[in-house]
Amino acid sequence: MSFGHRQAQWLGTCTNGVFAADVGVSAGFVGSRVPSLFNAGILSSQQRFDPRPVQESDGQLASVSSVDGAARLLRPAFTVERKWDSKVAVKIPFRYDDDFEYGKIHQISPLVRRIVANNPSRFTFRGTGTYVVGWGQVAVIDPGPLLDSHISAIANQLEGETISHILVTHTHSDHSPAARPLQRMCGAPIYGCRLPVQHHSDGPSAPVEEDIDANFRSTVEISDGDVLKGKNWTLKCVHTPGHMSNHFCFRLLEEKALFSGDHVMGWSTTVIVPPEGSMSDYMNSLDLLLEADDEVFYPTHGPSIRDPNPFVQAYKAHRIEREEQIVDCLKAGMTTVGEIVPIVYRNTDRALHAAAARSLFATLIKLWEEKKVLCDTEPKLNSSYRLDE
Repeated sequence: MSFGHRQAQWLGTCTNGVFAADVGVSAGFVGSRVPSLFNAGILSSQQRFDPRPVQESDGQLASVSSVDGAARLLRPAFTVERKWDSKVAVKIPFRYDDDFEYGKIHQISPLVRRIVANNPSRFTFRGTGTYVVGWGQVAVIDPGPLLDSHISAIANQLEGETISHILVTHTHSDHSPAARPLQRMCGAPIYGCRLPVQHHSDGPSAPVEEDIDANFRSTVEISDGDVLKGKNWTLKCVHTPGHMSNHFCFRLLEEKALFSGDHVMGWSTTVIVPPEGSMSDYMNSLDLLLEADDEVFYPTHGPSIRDPNPFVQAYKAHRIEREEQIVDCLKAGMTTVGEIVPIVYRNTDRALHAAAARSLFATLIKLWEEKKVLCDTEPKLNSSYRLDE
């Protein structure tokens, strides 16, 4: 899920004085004062808010406004000490072009074909891409959701061929549930990893990601480095925890291709939702991919990623930049996720703020694990945080 890279300028006046800022979601903070806009009273008639449009980096006009056209203040403006140069903001080269027809199989390389499920959403982009590896005797990667039309499409499009392996990158409901009915149809074993017990639980999660497939059962539990062989293909299992602790990528050795699941996607950044997700693990898993020589990534959602190494480097730099923004917010006196999210993600659709809050929480946990940030208890979504200075 992508939270955008927009800049916007606004001026406002409140009873505590005048504040002004240029705020870039990815660039950080340019200016001297930034207010928190999270869950507070609407400005009174004596307080003014004047959104002003400015040019974005791509030349498009953008303006910032708050919910219902009213600015909201939680406390007086925070002073942000660090200056950010918007020109050096990390730009991830996302792609949104993806040519396919739902329910039809499309060849995308000599050994790889894809069938896209008709389950588009803000989490799945245009749908779950189920990959077919090989010819005659094939592996199916991420069979997808419990969607009858998609399960039928897999069976129909592979008529006359034998499914020998069913592989699952991780157990979100848009990836794994169709594995069981597909297995009943073809008899192939399911290769995957169950979800272990997690920490940093904060009660039931907000609906910010696809549900977990609690009923998933693998026939064969896979481990990092396992090699699966077919008639004309070889897949190596690569454990890439982060998005979920049981997330695996699969490397097609014959084509130097990586089926990257939700770990790296060409259309969006990846949401990391504790307790199942871990930002520390995610960053380590990105480093693992940088050590390889893959020539193409095939994410489960969206188009392929050619020349993936610079793309992964941008992914990692984006996360590091987020950490720096959070640290700047803490230096400015903000202490909670609720205060920081509207600043760091102030130009992001508010419908995505719940997901943004969870990813930001995951980053705070990482900083806490590294002893860069303090918390009086084990980190919770509603905990108070401060720098270790």
